[in-house]
Amino acid sequence: MARVCVGDKIEIRKGAGWYSDRINEEFTVNEVSTIDGDVIYFVDPDGDNRRFIQRRDCVITTTTQGNPSDAVSHPSHYTAGEIEVIDIIAQTVAGYDDPFVGHCVGTATKYLNRAPFKNNLLEDLKKSRAYVNFAIKHMEKDADE
Repeated sequence: MARVCVGDKIEIRKGAGWYSDRINEEFTVNEVSTIDGDVIYFVDPDGDNRRFIQRRDCVITTTTQGNPSDAVSHPSHYTAGEIEVIDIIAQTVAGYDDPFVGHCVGTATKYLNRAPFKNNLLEDLKKSRAYVNFAIKHMEKDADE
């Protein structure tokens, strides 16, 4: 589970409000809080006023230990939420008896979860749909036999 802590660095991936024109800029987190159930990070972008960034609009780039986001084990587009996508996939596929169907559902889950944090939302949504269709075709084929 990837959690942002005070001192971590985050990068804006999509903009809203004050940071709409600050895409790809990096900020140090001064405080982590919630508003109406949404996680927010407080930063001091200009050195004189505290502002918040919604979690869904950014990714962690460096931890308080100075470790950059791990592009292999914990890539930023899979750790943007409170739960890493690999953990969501493990829970999701646990109920599937057929390994091929489980693989397809897991892959579809991966594409759905990372889509807003990658460069091509529509492409990842289509990839997810393709894997759900692979699972359905496989199950329909088994049902016909």
